[in-house]
Amino acid sequence: MWVRDDGAKAVAVKVNEAVVMSADLQPFVRDGRTLVPARFISEALGAEVGWCGVEQKVTITKDNTEIILTIGSAVYTVNGSQRTLDVPAQLREGRTVVPLRLIAEIFGCEVEWDPGPRNRIDWIRITT
Repeated sequence: MWVRDDGAKAVAVKVNEAVVMSADLQPFVRDGRTLVPARFISEALGAEVGWCGVEQKVTITKDNTEIILTIGSAVYTVNGSQRTLDVPAQLREGRTVVPLRLIAEIFGCEVEWDPGPRNRIDWIRITT
């Protein structure tokens, strides 16, 4: 489980009731959105992840759905259709992080926020 030393509550993720963890970067909240490593959430949902360092783009593909996000851009595409988001993909500690709810919901998952007791862990439950 994640332990935070900055006084903020930790955030943990379950997919179909199985706890999933990123090996090296825990989920964090930025501007009201929970960001997680792209590979961490995508692979937990059965998707594949590609990275183009030159263009600073991450491509997430599952079945017939392709999501492309560019680091620092509020514009992203789903199957070629442009959309906007309020918290863009970004780099953190050398990892590409993306909004968890955005990725999960595009792939048809239900996302539930379960705030834990004070100074404990907040849970995000994803059901595929």
